[in-house]
Amino acid sequence: MPCKYGTDEDPCQFEVPEDRLVVMEDGSKVCVFHLPAGNALGNPVSRMRKAQWTQAEIDEFNQHLIEIIQAYVAEEAILNLKGVTFPGDIYFGRFIESKTVLRRASFEKTFFAGKANFDGTHFYTSRFDSAVFRGEASFRKTIFEQSCEFSRAVFDGFADFSNARFSGNSVFTDSRFSRGALWEDATFSGAFIFHCINREFSIVADFSGCRFDSSVCFRNRRLLSGTSFADTVFFGLPDFFDCAIHADVDFSTAKFKYSGAEARLAYEELRRKMEDRRDRVQQGVFHAMEKRCERRTLHWLSFEKLFSWLYDATSAYGISTVRPLVWLGALTLFSAGVYTKLFHAADPELFTTVWINDWASSLAVVVSFSIEQMLQPFTIWSGKYQPIDSIIHSALFEYPLVLRLMAAIQSLFSFGLIAAFLISVRWRFRRA
Repeated sequence: MPCKYGTDEDPCQFEVPEDRLVVMEDGSKVCVFHLPAGNALGNPVSRMRKAQWTQAEIDEFNQHLIEIIQAYVAEEAILNLKGVTFPGDIYFGRFIESKTVLRRASFEKTFFAGKANFDGTHFYTSRFDSAVFRGEASFRKTIFEQSCEFSRAVFDGFADFSNARFSGNSVFTDSRFSRGALWEDATFSGAFIFHCINREFSIVADFSGCRFDSSVCFRNRRLLSGTSFADTVFFGLPDFFDCAIHADVDFSTAKFKYSGAEARLAYEELRRKMEDRRDRVQQGVFHAMEKRCERRTLHWLSFEKLFSWLYDATSAYGISTVRPLVWLGALTLFSAGVYTKLFHAADPELFTTVWINDWASSLAVVVSFSIEQMLQPFTIWSGKYQPIDSIIHSALFEYPLVLRLMAAIQSLFSFGLIAAFLISVRWRFRRA
């Protein structure tokens, strides 16, 4: 009878003679690699279980496994450790030489009874489906060159993926984290699929500094207190549909760069979540992203798209109080420059004489006239308008229509920028 962990279609990968198999309590036989640590509840029931092994027995087992792994690596074969039970701490980096790339590695249904350390390991493709990590799991600076699969993996200890690099798709569907997870400064070039049916998530999940170059999916997850996305950059579509987000989950310094039309509903979902927890600032951020996505669906010649772009450029859809003031100052100075040209063209001799004799007063006249159009809009069109200086009178006489039109355009844009500033202040500080 072969090892019970094999089938006709998928036999046990270890060629262990039948007389070396361990006979279990139910009469079945199993190889030493697939010998479990305990019963279904994780409790040892006899000396045959690995949970009762001495340290010497564990060291002997690990040494034997090192020889097998090194043989796989030397032959560039598929590293198949499916279903293996590691009875103690395992430091995978000691098994292989530095910079060795594992072409294909399978840890499906593997059981790690102690700490599992994969720091610095370079995988091409890897599978950890249904793997169980009873102790701490460390993947710091690990490189996943192509796809990696952690679906239904169980992390009972702290999981550390900091500074890891995921170049392909990374799948953590239905994975469970009990003691916390850290992805600080990790890089995801492919899709990051993290959705869950049972809506379970660790109390601390730190994605600070992560970079997601493709789409991310947290659908049906439950992000609890302490979860952080500080300084995280999302270049792909962020899917948080049906995701429960705790009130202190930090998005404050996260950057969302993707504005494709298909992302509108994703940002709408995040906006509603921020609205539910009365986070005015983040609600405004996701509202702006939602409108940018919506703008992409509009015809490029439509007035709606033009005004949407102007509103975004001047106040980021009402979330920036500084941007309207900066634009207003720039408009005032630009208009002053245009008025200077018009005043000089109207009477070059008078303008040059006045400017040379008292350039500061001349500059003050030009700037004052520009500010006047902002504070007293359209008064220049009234018949009772009195110029504040003779040079303005000359310009009104020589270029009456051009000067009045320029003043009207400045007044219109100034009015819009002031309105945008007031709206942004009201949005930021209004009561819920």
